[in-house]
Order: sequence, then structure tokens, then C-alpha cells
Amino acid sequence: MNCADLVENDWLSLMYELRHKWVPAYFNHVFSAGMSSSQRSESSHSFFKKYVCGNNSLMDFVIRFNKTLRHQRHNELVADHTDLNERPKVKSNWPMELQMVNVYTKNKWLEFQNEISLSHGYYVQQASIGIEFVVYNIINFQGSSSAKHRLLTHDIQRDDISCSCMKFQFEGIPCRHMLAFFRINQVFHLPDQYILKRWTKDAKIGVHYTMAEQNVVDDPEKCLMSRHMRLSCKASALIDVASFSDEGTNFLTEQFDFIDSKMKEMNINRTLRSGIQSRRS
Repeated sequence: MNCADLVENDWLSLMYELRHKWVPAYFNHVFSAGMSSSQRSESSHSFFKKYVCGNNSLMDFVIRFNKTLRHQRHNELVADHTDLNERPKVKSNWPMELQMVNVYTKNKWLEFQNEISLSHGYYVQQASIGIEFVVYNIINFQGSSSAKHRLLTHDIQRDDISCSCMKFQFEGIPCRHMLAFFRINQVFHLPDQYILKRWTKDAKIGVHYTMAEQNVVDDPEKCLMSRHMRLSCKASALIDVASFSDEGTNFLTEQFDFIDSKMKEMNINRTLRSGIQSRRS
């Protein structure tokens, strides 16, 4: 702004005042799954533009939109199938690599494996030591002047480490600098506090949706929505697992037929009881 003589520009001045809200360096300590502020919406727009356009009629838009969602869900099922049945190749016998290949999804594993590979290009040098913290310099073997200087802080009481690059805080996976520290200090397995569940193969297990109990009790409509949501979540999880094989599909189909017949019996009995009570009244 100074070099271009734009200090008096109102819009640029406003953007500079709001830099803590849009410049990544100011909020990289906040977990954002590695996405920028507009990346999620831009990615969604790019995906849907393959199927819909501004010239579609309302009916045509609905049909194309549903087709898009089916395509998206199909890709998700394919990815789940890959994670459950395929095991990516490992490049070393480091126990941490063997551990995480069974934990992370394939896409996240490839990203983690790349960080492991890059971690071999760094060494750790103690910078200062205190009662509660020990600070280390993470130095690149090449000693490139363009390489950014990284500091790694070890909280002794909490046994927790953090790196100045903030990759773990921002993206949710350990950075190459943390992995270099683990390797040099012979930490053979990645501690649980550095494993984010959303990147694991078990991320969907235990997912459920709840509503405030008092609101559900007070509002019959919300009570119905809560029951429907709970059942839909369980049924969707079963279908995702069963659809991976013909055996699972056939078994679940038989169970659904059995449940369907039992539910019809329950509805018939409920109708008969309500009819008897109405005649008595």
C-alpha cells in the first residue's frame, strides 16, 4: 500500500484492519481441515456446475440435483470400500507408519506418508530449556536460506508438542517437523492426542444426532423428527456396510423383510386396540 501510494484507499485500509479474519497466518491455530475461508463453497460450486446450469428449469434442476447427490454418495461408498478392503503400500518399517496405515483413510494416509518422507530431511537441535517447556529448532539438512525457521515446543507437564508451522492445529495431521522430533526421540507410535478421528476409517462409527430433551418433550413434532433421525442414521450405517458384498446385501434384505412384517403386525394390533377403546368410550 505504501509503495503503490494506496494508503488512503478506503477498501484496502478496511481489508488491512480485518487481516486477522482472512490472512491465514493470523488464524492458522484454528482447526479448519486445511481449507481456506471460501474453499468449501468454491469446491461445491465447481462440483455442482458439472450437472446444473442457469438455463435449467426448476423441475430439471431438481432432477439433476438428485442425480448429483447420488453420484456423490456413490463416490463416498467407493472410498469407504477402498478404505476397508485395500491397504496402501508402506515405504519403511517405522512402527508409526505401520500403525497409521491401518488408522487413516487412504487419502489422508497418503498425505501423512508424504510428511513422514519429508521429515527425514530435518534434524532437531535444542534451543532452550525451562521448568515447563523445552524449545527445539527444526533445521533442514540442506540449510536452504529460503527454508522457513521452525520452532517446536515441548510441554513437559502435559507431554505435548506444538510446532510453529501450525499444520496440526490447522489441518489435523502431524507435520514433518513433529514427526522428525518423534523419530529422533524414538517415539514409535503416534500418541492418541495427535490422531483426529475425522481422518480415520472409524470416523462414521458412533455418529448420532440429538435434540434438546426439553424441546423434544414439549413439541410432538420434534419428538417425531428425533425418532425418525435416529432410525435413519442407524439404517444408513447398516446399508453402507452391507452394500459392500452380495452376502451382506442379501442378509440385510431378509432382515428388512422380517422387520417389515413385524411392523405391519404392530400397526394392525395398534389399530385393533384403538378401535376397541373407541367403542368402549
